[in-house]
Amino acid sequence: MGWVTHAFGWPAVFYLMGAIGIVASLVWLKVVDNPARHPKANAAELAYIERGGGLVRMDQHEHTRSGTFIDTSPKWSTMRQLVTNRMLPGVYIGQYGINTLTWFFLTWFPIYLVKERGFSILSYLVSGTGSFGAALVFVAANALLTVFCYLVVVGDIHRVALAHNGR
Repeated sequence: MGWVTHAFGWPAVFYLMGAIGIVASLVWLKVVDNPARHPKANAAELAYIERGGGLVRMDQHEHTRSGTFIDTSPKWSTMRQLVTNRMLPGVYIGQYGINTLTWFFLTWFPIYLVKERGFSILSYLVSGTGSFGAALVFVAANALLTVFCYLVVVGDIHRVALAHNGR
């Protein structure tokens, strides 16, 4: 991505990643199918998947013994549970942090070092010290992010435990 940014500018990264995402989703829609509808899956394979805990008929309506159907499609209440769950903001913040750090070190930081600080990326990486230093900064930033997320999760777990015990 650093090369794409250098050669074509920062907007090209977004266009390229968007195009890759669209192509991947089209391939996914064509290749991946529900096991119950897959042309090559037989009854024994479906039973094996279900015994292992797989949800083979998740998108189909279930029916009761009386013959009435139960709608098992996603509900707004389920979506509300996902949005209001207290643990998910930690996941959101962690994912945002790791994505931000990754794209910072892959796109902007190398260009900043070359243009503003006079580094030569080729000599910097070939020397060995540069790649180790860049990796060390990335590992340290990710370690701090991991510690932050751990503290958020542990703090939340303790609050839930205290609330459950009535304290």
